[in-house]
Amino acid sequence: NRYERAEVVRALGKEMGFTNPFTVVSHPRATQEILKLHEAFFKYQFKVGAIYLKEHQRCEEEIFGNQHDSMRFEDFLSHIAKRVTLKGFKGFRGGLDAMSNQTGTESYYTTWRGNEIMFHVSSLLPYTYEDPQQLQRKRHIGNDIVCIVFLDGPTVKFKLHC
Repeated sequence: NRYERAEVVRALGKEMGFTNPFTVVSHPRATQEILKLHEAFFKYQFKVGAIYLKEHQRCEEEIFGNQHDSMRFEDFLSHIAKRVTLKGFKGFRGGLDAMSNQTGTESYYTTWRGNEIMFHVSSLLPYTYEDPQQLQRKRHIGNDIVCIVFLDGPTVKFKLHC
């Protein structure tokens, strides 16, 4: 221990303007309670977008308009997650509807090192015929922590426009 815990607590109290000195108390459940607090403030659940891009697609409307994907894309997803039925799904849903299929019927889900990951797969989210921009799909994928863009084809190119 480089620092004495009690001294650190007292110094912090002074800096914060507390007039009563802190008393360091040792409690047998302190570690468990601190871990509960830690879990309340740190996320272990993540939403990841998976966008399918095929040959000759250049604009957002074409990319988010894919109603079907390929066996290669599904094979890739099956290597990183498990395909799950959303209705009745009990794990982390990542904002997807698990009661009435309003956000699709299936998706991909995995756990990794204690973290839950739900994938928002562009081609599995509902397609809206009257919306060429597919705003519902973009709404989910646009709020994800990271997006995987799967380039399906030997000459597929992707340019990120910010």
